Amino acid sequence: MDSNHKPEQCRRFRQTQWQLLDANASATSMTELETEPCLDGWIYDQSVFKSTIVTEWDLVCDFRLMKSLSQAIYMTGLFMGLVTGIVSDRAGRQPVLLLSCLLSGAIGTCYSFAPTFPTYCVLRFLLAAFVSTVENISIVFGVERSNSKWRPTVVAAVGFAWSAGQALLGGLAYVFRDWYTIQLFISVPYLVCFLFLCGNVESAQWLIATGKTELALKELQKVAWINGKKDIADSLTIGRPRFDTHPMAFKHSHKLYQWMLTYWLDSE
Repeated sequence: MDSNHKPEQCRRFRQTQWQLLDANASATSMTELETEPCLDGWIYDQSVFKSTIVTEWDLVCDFRLMKSLSQAIYMTGLFMGLVTGIVSDRAGRQPVLLLSCLLSGAIGTCYSFAPTFPTYCVLRFLLAAFVSTVENISIVFGVERSNSKWRPTVVAAVGFAWSAGQALLGGLAYVFRDWYTIQLFISVPYLVCFLFLCGNVESAQWLIATGKTELALKELQKVAWINGKKDIADSLTIGRPRFDTHPMAFKHSHKLYQWMLTYWLDSE
């Protein structure tokens, strides 16, 4: 019996103890008998879920804390995803977002077929990092492409989309009763998003902030063309202010570039 006076689930007697069938046997003699861990495996209740990571790798008894460890590893991966914001500041929003979508889909698919629990944990960490990157850069992209009036709405819409996805996950878990199928089902859409984002344009604000104003102009012209504003796309130009030799003058001129393109985004 365990500490709650219920049948012990994780240990058994080393030898068959027929005396325990005696109703008059004392509790003291029972607790002094030699026991051992279960060596022949476990039988799980599959009436609700056909397969989980607990039943897949027997995360019970001495290994029951491994389930919490996998969740902690996932949360650590989400935190590490914040570091990729620094990478996107240097390499650009578009390539980091594309790479993160591709790796999220690929790792999530491999994650569904993890052969061992350590492999599962490593893939879970990487998946969390890249999923966090997709979420963060999506918000940044939305903010940088919106004028000041619509930015709160864009941020709220992105947050609502992620919350709706979390709510939908419960319904998917009701339909797909094994963990690897549902993981595969929520990983494939990242690959679809990757294909969809291949035609995406780089953030004009990031291009301006990094001094790539000519490329920023081309991206803005492409956006205007996609939006059906062909006349604006053909006539949009950036006047070049004269740079002074003083570093502070260059700094203010750089801000002038940003002001001009931001004004165009807000007005159009």
